[in-house]
Amino acid sequence: LFADIVGSTELAERLDPEDWRDVVSGVHALIGAAVHRYGGYIAQLLGDGVLAFFGAPLAHEDDAERAVRASLDIVRATELYGGEPRIRRLAPNLQLRIGINSGNVVVGNIGSDLRMEYLAIGDTVNLAARLQTAATPNHILISENTRRLIRDLFELQDQGRISVKGKTEPVQTYCVLGLREASDRASRSGGLTSPLVGRDREFKTLRRMTGDLL
Repeated sequence: LFADIVGSTELAERLDPEDWRDVVSGVHALIGAAVHRYGGYIAQLLGDGVLAFFGAPLAHEDDAERAVRASLDIVRATELYGGEPRIRRLAPNLQLRIGINSGNVVVGNIGSDLRMEYLAIGDTVNLAARLQTAATPNHILISENTRRLIRDLFELQDQGRISVKGKTEPVQTYCVLGLREASDRASRSGGLTSPLVGRDREFKTLRRMTGDLL
């Protein structure tokens, strides 16, 4: 997940350095809170943005969902933060761009004895950065890789295929609009029922204990 402040160069040029530091620190804090809430990891603070991982160093089966939920929280928190009187005066219409991509990466400590960072290396990270750049203000742009993992959980809008630096072919993208209603999720996934498998012994034991009432 990449998140970046829109128009940061112009804001930094216009504001007193201490005021700009306060604005950025507030943004970093709200992003960090949302990422940690969903079990993510802040990998880098990039001056006016943040790089976060979901799935490393701690992996969950629903890391893509966690990343999108965190992003929705970040957008809402940014709107509230930007509405505070002092922030509204310093940075009118404060907004972020967010990009998310899912895939395989190599993770670990990278650097030297002088400086070591826990980073992810691979095309997955590079594409997430490109998606963040292509996102519209206060919106979340995701790849097809991420869409396949969360399509039944969120309302998505097809943004078509876009050309990104470093890719020979255009990349299919989607904008996250919000959470999908539970009933809608069920209808799109064919219902929430699922057969119980791999529990024959336990089920037989339960039948014996209940006198075959099941």
